[in-house]
Amino acid sequence: MSNDEEISQTVSGLEEKPPGRVSLVHDRHEYILRIYTEHQVFLRRFLRRLLASSDDVSDIMQEVYYRLSRHKNFENIRENPKAYLFRIATNLVTDLVRKKYTHKQKMHFSYEEAELGCPRPSPEEAVSKAQQLKVLKQACDKLSPQERQVFFLHRLNKMTYQEISGEMGISVRTVRRWVVQVLSFLQNEMKRHG
Repeated sequence: MSNDEEISQTVSGLEEKPPGRVSLVHDRHEYILRIYTEHQVFLRRFLRRLLASSDDVSDIMQEVYYRLSRHKNFENIRENPKAYLFRIATNLVTDLVRKKYTHKQKMHFSYEEAELGCPRPSPEEAVSKAQQLKVLKQACDKLSPQERQVFFLHRLNKMTYQEISGEMGISVRTVRRWVVQVLSFLQNEMKRHG
């Protein structure tokens, strides 16, 4: 037996109450059941036209009843209870559709936004890197053998200035000066050719 049928059976024994002030909890509950039962067939038909899933229709019907039962002021409902129920249902359908749409959007994967990179560089990048490497090699060939050795020991072998000083037999200050000079020279060469 569905919720609607249970509510209909509960309400079937109720007599019509004239519109007036609902003061007792029992009268309030009877009024809610009467309004809901009176319009549930039309409301369900309306929701079936809007929603594909019968589960969604049932969920919204229950939520309509729940919201109606939680409503504090029945004076504005008395004017047009059908409109009030349909407004609740319409708002709930809108919320449901919005929720399903945003859920799908979060799952959406856009190829434009994704970085679908290849582990290899593009042909343009490969050519550019090759040209830069050629310029760097030519610039290194212009260095003195000692400057080149100090630079390679520091940059490629990751040796400290003190270690280079001990291995080459020159002062730490000279090592530092040569590293700075070589870096400056190489940067200027790259800018000039690049």
